[in-house]
Amino acid sequence: HHAIKFEYGGWRVWIDTLSILHGRITKEDYYRKVNQMVENMKDNDEDE
Repeated sequence: HHAIKFEYGGWRVWIDTLSILHGRITKEDYYRKVNQMVENMKDNDEDE
């Protein structure tokens, strides 16, 4: 289900957001990670 996949990615994004607030990673790293996650989701959808 896409909902489960979205929720799984959702908490990852939340943790990444907290990391940004604490200055552990930069916004560039954050956006790169998000784009990579979106690409992975697209690949997973194509494989199904």
